[in-house]
Amino acid sequence: AILHSVVDYPLRMLAIEAAFGFLCALLIPAPPVAQIAKRRGAIGWLAVVPVLGCLYAVVVAGLAGHALTTDSVPLAEALSNRSSAAASYAARSALDHNPSKAMALAETALRRSPLDAAALSTLALAQEKHGDDKGATALMNVAASAGGWDDATQIWMFDRARDAGRYDTAMERADALLRREVLQDELYPMLLQMANSPEAATALLLRLEELPDWRGDFLQWADNHDTADRDALDRLWAMLARSDAPPSAREAAVHIAGLIRNHRYAQARRIWAWAIHGK
Repeated sequence: AILHSVVDYPLRMLAIEAAFGFLCALLIPAPPVAQIAKRRGAIGWLAVVPVLGCLYAVVVAGLAGHALTTDSVPLAEALSNRSSAAASYAARSALDHNPSKAMALAETALRRSPLDAAALSTLALAQEKHGDDKGATALMNVAASAGGWDDATQIWMFDRARDAGRYDTAMERADALLRREVLQDELYPMLLQMANSPEAATALLLRLEELPDWRGDFLQWADNHDTADRDALDRLWAMLARSDAPPSAREAAVHIAGLIRNHRYAQARRIWAWAIHGK
């Protein structure tokens, strides 16, 4: 086989390697029957070790999953040295009331899983609470590029992009979050405030013209929420009325009801006339 591979198919091909290995095994004399039985017994005992290890890993993963689905922070903390997911969850839970503890738990999670996006973002937020803005920014950038999805990372990146005037990027982050139906109560007020800035309002309008799934819910929230910025809502409606995707009849009806509820009858009549006659 070795000589033939010099002029034909090389020995490095997997199929030929397998055949060559089998032929080499045939050259080795078989051991006595007693020795075979002894080896099998030793191999059997050695096989118990990886089986027990796998069983332990399955139990830990199951308990960690149970802690996450049932919001059991004490169980997650107890498993923090054995499960990166549990340590990351416990770190996020401790962030608001004990940033130092959150930092320690996040570092524990990262020792087991260095690219855990949730642990990276939690560590960044904890550092931010301790005044280390530069370190927090660096960690958040790593979390954003780690490949995993983390809501806290995305809304942090939205905030930073908006504050830096990169409104298109900010709207990409917001759209990704809202399509997953998360953090609406945090994002809707921020999006409405963007209507007060011409550049930010343009980015918001362009995204709304694409008719995303969350557009109706966003406009309904703005009409029904008592703390919503009414001036920003008026500007947004004025832009939408002139846009390539004007408000639908349902959106107009919700807005009119909101105006009437806030005793803004003249404006409600103008929106009604626009919805009926287009003017």
